Amino acid sequence: MNRQFIKKTAYNLSKPFPLKWMRRLSDQHFIFPFYHVVTDHPSPCIKHLFPVTTEKQFKRDLDFLLRNFSPAGYPEVKNFLEKGKKADKPLFFLSFDDGFAECNEIIAPILKAKGIPAAFFINPDFVGNKQLSHRQKVSLIIDKILQPDNSILEKRAGKLTPSPISGKATLIQWVKSLTITDTELIHDMASIYDVDFVKALDTYQPYMSLAQIQQLKADGFIIGSHSLNHPEFNLLSEEEMKQQIEGSFQYLENQLHTEYRVFSFPFHDIGIPSSFFNFLVHEVNVEASFGTSGIKNDNAPNHIQRIPLELSGFHQSEEIIRSEYFYYLVKILFGKNRIRR
Repeated sequence: MNRQFIKKTAYNLSKPFPLKWMRRLSDQHFIFPFYHVVTDHPSPCIKHLFPVTTEKQFKRDLDFLLRNFSPAGYPEVKNFLEKGKKADKPLFFLSFDDGFAECNEIIAPILKAKGIPAAFFINPDFVGNKQLSHRQKVSLIIDKILQPDNSILEKRAGKLTPSPISGKATLIQWVKSLTITDTELIHDMASIYDVDFVKALDTYQPYMSLAQIQQLKADGFIIGSHSLNHPEFNLLSEEEMKQQIEGSFQYLENQLHTEYRVFSFPFHDIGIPSSFFNFLVHEVNVEASFGTSGIKNDNAPNHIQRIPLELSGFHQSEEIIRSEYFYYLVKILFGKNRIRR
């Protein structure tokens, strides 16, 4: 069954119930929502990957969170983990993945004005716009596919797909499925559609500079690792995963003198073995790591699941969070509310 349909149904069924009631019944008082970017003018590097939150909606989202939860800083996160992932009062800890330039230009000023702490998870390979993530490359290609009068290019692109395509929608769906292991295919598609990644990087400059990240840290925000270059971790060997972690923390500590070791998985943590979580805690001294599975318990040490607030079919954080709470209560009935590794 379509996951979006399930979440939307959960939201509709949640409407008669007060959020406070669902929070108490679930015993989930501490939530961890996250975004990637906030902007009224998304560039082709990001606009085709996920729904982009506008500045106005972001402020409304924050106001909803502030009405129903108290903003938490990193000390509260550590206390939450030390207490066995339990909290006595409603709290939220906000985070942002990928280190996009809007984190400095738009997001941080709004957070500071509202007095909300947050964490920003960055990829060292992209800092200062040294290179593009494979996902940004995918978005740029989709932008070209959507342009009119390119049926000849579609036929050429169709020769790269494993099965015949039937129009732009099918082609875009296939392009969106490409991962870091498909880098050669991504570059072949860019060649067909005349996408110049170097030029796009210079034109859009999607990522923060080191100086901007240093300023975020000076302003009191937490800076954490999001791996070196944003791969799908479930496609890596365990040794490759370890290299991503060790390399990223080495950069953070050398360039930013970070005091805490916090990490968020790119994409998701599905399929990651328990041995890797033990490596994070016992060998790399990661104090807190984060997934993206919504409100869900997890038996991995020092690991917390976050709520994505950029979902198709939803227009505001209240809808998503209500959906998550109701869905969690349903999962309890079937023993599906915990991730066991």
